[in-house]
Amino acid sequence: MGVLYDYFLCGEPAQMRQLLDEHSGQSPVIAGLCEGVDAKGIDYTVGLGQAVALSQGVPWSVDLMANELVWPADDDDGEGPFVIVYTRLAVELLAKVDAARVAPPWALTEEFGGRADPSDLAHVLAELTALARKAIAEDKHLYCWCSL
Repeated sequence: MGVLYDYFLCGEPAQMRQLLDEHSGQSPVIAGLCEGVDAKGIDYTVGLGQAVALSQGVPWSVDLMANELVWPADDDDGEGPFVIVYTRLAVELLAKVDAARVAPPWALTEEFGGRADPSDLAHVLAELTALARKAIAEDKHLYCWCSL
């Protein structure tokens, strides 16, 4: 099945942790608790970072989509579910991505193994950039819920 990634908006990390605890760690997007995007296999650091790198015209680095684990307190097995929160700078970089321009070269990156449809990627990337812009406009945090 692969790894699932749902990107969503929420307030402060304490608020987000309470929400996840009250709903047994279920994805806030799938449960309809938070506005977000079901992004299937688009990884929160490498996959999304590749799109930002292409947009910025820079080599990919882990710092482009800097984030921090915020739920649960520890994720010993690495299978999740777990949630990361992005830094404000990462959100600002994502908000600047031109999805239509970036999607074709992004589809060719190793992360997609040559199997991605650029138009599908453009659609989901446009949703993710809109979510980042909304996070900035509404002074919310952008999170990613992940599970194997």
